[in-house]
Amino acid sequence: RGGAAPSGDMASQKVAGAERMYPFHAANIHERRLAARVARATPIALVLSVAALVAVGVFRHTTLLLTLCAVFNISMWLWVTTAAMFGILGSGKVKEEARLAQ
Repeated sequence: RGGAAPSGDMASQKVAGAERMYPFHAANIHERRLAARVARATPIALVLSVAALVAVGVFRHTTLLLTLCAVFNISMWLWVTTAAMFGILGSGKVKEEARLAQ
């Protein structure tokens, strides 16, 4: 977008900066770091917290159960609608790319 191409010095500075960063491609879920432990614990924590909320809603507060149903209904609707929208947009993009390739 206009302007000169980056000089070799700037490109070498970017590469040197990238080498100093943590190599994320080498990260492993089985590490003992806090971030890996949180990443492993998050799915089961979410499942257990939702199950606990549903149990409380069933046995104590019906309004809580109704609220949970409404929240999950809306989130499912948004997920399906968004997936369909991206599918439509993606097919239009592929059609345009195929037209340009010919």
